[in-house]
Amino acid sequence: MGNTVQLPGIKTAFRKTANWFSVVDRHDGIRQINRFRLAQLTLFFVFLLMTPYNLFSGLKYSFAITSFGVSFCLVLQYLNDKGYDKASRVLFSLLLNLSAFLLCYAEGLASGAYFFYFLIVVIANFIIAKEDYSELRVIYALTFIMLALTFYICPKKSFLQEIDAESEQVNLFLNALVSFVIGGMLSYHLMKDNFFKEKSLISNQRYLDSVYNTSLDAVFIVDIRDGLIIDCNDQSIELFGAKAKSCMQGKSLKNLLVSSSDETDHILENVLPNPTISWKGELSCITEKGKVFAGYVSIVPLIHDGRVLRKINILDISDIKQAQSALVMAKDKAEQAVFARTRFVSNMSHELRTPLNGIIGAANLLMQNTGLPEQKPYFDVLKYSSEHMLNLINQVLDFSKIEAGKMDLEETNFDLKELVDNIYKIFKGQFEEKAVSLELNFDPILCDRTYIGDPTRLTQVISNLVSNAHKFTQQGSVTISAKQVTKTSSACTIRFFVKDSGIGIPEEKQRNIFESFTQVESATTRKFGGTGLGLTISTKIVELYGGKLEVDSVEGEGSCFYFTIQLGVQNQPKKFLNEDKVKELPSLGGVRILLAEDNPINMMIAKSVLNKWGVALTEAVNGKVALDKYNAGEFDLLLLDLEMPEMDGFELLNEIRKTNTQIPAIAFTAALFENMLAHLVHKGFTDYVQKPFRPEDLHGKIAQYTAVRV
Repeated sequence: MGNTVQLPGIKTAFRKTANWFSVVDRHDGIRQINRFRLAQLTLFFVFLLMTPYNLFSGLKYSFAITSFGVSFCLVLQYLNDKGYDKASRVLFSLLLNLSAFLLCYAEGLASGAYFFYFLIVVIANFIIAKEDYSELRVIYALTFIMLALTFYICPKKSFLQEIDAESEQVNLFLNALVSFVIGGMLSYHLMKDNFFKEKSLISNQRYLDSVYNTSLDAVFIVDIRDGLIIDCNDQSIELFGAKAKSCMQGKSLKNLLVSSSDETDHILENVLPNPTISWKGELSCITEKGKVFAGYVSIVPLIHDGRVLRKINILDISDIKQAQSALVMAKDKAEQAVFARTRFVSNMSHELRTPLNGIIGAANLLMQNTGLPEQKPYFDVLKYSSEHMLNLINQVLDFSKIEAGKMDLEETNFDLKELVDNIYKIFKGQFEEKAVSLELNFDPILCDRTYIGDPTRLTQVISNLVSNAHKFTQQGSVTISAKQVTKTSSACTIRFFVKDSGIGIPEEKQRNIFESFTQVESATTRKFGGTGLGLTISTKIVELYGGKLEVDSVEGEGSCFYFTIQLGVQNQPKKFLNEDKVKELPSLGGVRILLAEDNPINMMIAKSVLNKWGVALTEAVNGKVALDKYNAGEFDLLLLDLEMPEMDGFELLNEIRKTNTQIPAIAFTAALFENMLAHLVHKGFTDYVQKPFRPEDLHGKIAQYTAVRV
């Protein structure tokens, strides 16, 4: 177990040691030599090898100096790893200068320790970036000062330690060898590194030149001092018709722009000389041969070699401008054609309506007079044909309005139940004549509300669908349905259906029937008649409501047309309390109810209804009063408004549920939102009654939750 625990620690220590001796770094996937680390490790090993040599040679002062050098190299590496780059480089140079001076003083000039000054210059060039001239100057000055002091102060032969002639020769040889070998090695790496950098720069330059010269834009480099072009790419020569790049260089940018516009003058006088402003836009440009073209011009600042320049891109957009102009002209012509056609259709329709009104009126008058019995069938044909013609003309008028974009929806208050009932009554007789059943399926929850919308257009859509169902259904039934999907306090989403058992529509034809002047096939038109505009007009009206008219159909089995729209809901409740219906409902005598309601009108209505059923009613005008009255009495059911002063319905019920979790609690609220019942049950309510309430709904829920037999 012990070896297992220690092994990871040994591996980590070995890895850290190996990393410490590594001189290779990787930046963005590129392998680079860490110059400072290479120089530092080289000197570290030199001092490390010289230290035992001086020890065994009895050179105690030299041993102390090289031992200090080993320790100091370790400190320098630590500082460099911590990010003190400049400080570590300066201290490195100080160490070398001080070591060279002390070795010359301790061993004498004859030992050749002054060769290390040559090594200092090489190392300074190696580890210091060429851009940092001040740091190099400081190192050079320090090195030459120390070299001068060395030859001025240090003795030729050491008087601190005894060194024989043979040892002096060995020291001279080793110091010279170490200096030149290390200097040569670092110079080699320096040259190699510079070679790779130069190669990378050349490659980047070629890449930039390729991008520069293959750009679709004409690119100019302009000196902002005089506005003259100093360079340009190949595309600029081709775009402006110059013979060579030299023809463009030295030319003023003004010669490339048409200076007749205020915009061009502003660019030349204000934007171009200001190195802080960038600009993009369209300008008129002129070629060497005087051809003017539309150019998209981009002007951005550029600094190169200390010079403030401007990079200007010019793209020829003449083709784009011509295409835009042609598109605008085509659009104008199309709009004029549509307007002319719409105006013609509208004028003709109105002109046709005038005599038709006369024909219909005369037919009605003739039918009211007593005439020959054999004339009545002809009058019936005359009346039916004229009314049918009027209906077709109205459809054409509606279609022309849709195409002209002039059909808008009104917003008026209406009764949806009454609207659908009227449609049912209008068509009921027609269906009875064909012995086809017409059924109405209206969601009861949609009743007793005032809706906001365009009842005329909604009637038109439903009537169109019912009329089509009547036309294409020979037997069976047609059903009109309206169902609530969702409701909020201000709007209601409703889905309408018209389902028939008629001839149906082939699947491949279903997508086309909503298009203008389209029916399933020509035989349909001959057999059943019609313009093919009814569904198109209905589709557009439904789209104005934000919905979509769709169909599900099986050939030979029937069709179901349906759409979903959102209608506004009038917030003021309708007065729909039916006193007779209230009296007809069975008594709830003996049921004890606590009613919490802050609105006096709502309280008056609820009290009036509940009293007619014999309920033992306790009233509370807010949640706090209701809580006090609950604690003081006994009740079979709670009827709580949600929004009250002092304490709302949720807070009130929360307090009651602390002591009674069984008593039924019905939320008495005008609010309505998705998943309302689940939310209220989560808050502790048993059920809810929507305000304005239907007496039978309230009666049924009271009876249900108090176990009263009705």
